[in-house]
Amino acid sequence: MAKRTTYDAVIAAPFGRLGITLMNGRLADIDFLGSKSPLRAPKDTAARQVCRELSAYLRNPKHRFHFPLMQAGTDFQQRVWNALQRIPAGKVLSYGDLARKLKTGPRAVGNACRANPIP
Repeated sequence: MAKRTTYDAVIAAPFGRLGITLMNGRLADIDFLGSKSPLRAPKDTAARQVCRELSAYLRNPKHRFHFPLMQAGTDFQQRVWNALQRIPAGKVLSYGDLARKLKTGPRAVGNACRANPIP
């Protein structure tokens, strides 16, 4: 996926910068940006809330998000993305592990993960 040129916010993370995009008051996309990408203050209240949630998660991966997501995808992609959200912090699952749980193939799961706009 091509990186956007404008974001609702760009925040620092231990591994670089995160470009945040909202649509209709929902988190729609997070892009991994290089560490030299310019920071951008949140443009509104919703963007500030997302930044607080992401910062809390970066400090504590067990933090649960309360911000609504806008994940546009196929029914299958939605199924995979919902399953990803149920994986506890710190637990590792391979595409094959997740595919067995969903009764599908690992390549299909990998493709859905690649298409996830909110990694």
